[in-house]
Amino acid sequence: MKEVEPQNSVDSVKSVQPAATKSDDSSEEQEHKEDEEMDEHAIEQELKRRQIKRQEADLMHQYHAKLKDLTMENFHDKPDEVNSIRLLNSTQTSVEIEWDEPCSNNSNITGYTVYLNEEVLVEGLN
Repeated sequence: MKEVEPQNSVDSVKSVQPAATKSDDSSEEQEHKEDEEMDEHAIEQELKRRQIKRQEADLMHQYHAKLKDLTMENFHDKPDEVNSIRLLNSTQTSVEIEWDEPCSNNSNITGYTVYLNEEVLVEGLN
């Protein structure tokens, strides 16, 4: 009779792999497909982010190019507000006013709007 030596179960097992079933294969395929979709989405988001960064960089480059050539002679800003409004004449139905032209800050003043109690009274005066 042949003697059988007991073996350590850990030593005798080289590797254990579960048997694949159809349901396991389909879930692996599904996971792989989801991973690919996530990768495509991540790539798409990264491309959008890079495009926005390029647009921002282009705008900053254009802004800095304009600033290089800027001097006080070619700087444009909105005109100053009108100050020192003077009443020349008034009746029950009308008023006549005048003011000194404000600093234009190198912008064209195309007209004036007169307000009375925060409501537009006259618009587009030249």
